Amino acid sequence: MLARRDWGEYEGFLVTGLARTLFDLAAVVEPEVFEAAAESGLRKNRSLYGELVTRLGELGGHGRSGTEIVREFPASRDPKAAATESVLET
Repeated sequence: MLARRDWGEYEGFLVTGLARTLFDLAAVVEPEVFEAAAESGLRKNRSLYGELVTRLGELGGHGRSGTEIVREFPASRDPKAAATESVLET
């Protein structure tokens, strides 16, 4: 069961929010794919960096697949840096 803060409605469809989607994605893709997706998310939502850091405590439990990939993303970049402008730049 998803927490209410993890989903919303978009054009009549129930969808997960960006942070939750990235946590789920990290469990099934290579780190490079996750990084490209996270950078794309940052281009659309500058507060995503802080949200990922905050949500690590809630969603990044021991044994959850992909947690280490999510944890490495904010640890490896400057929180004040602008998002990359393309996958190639990432």
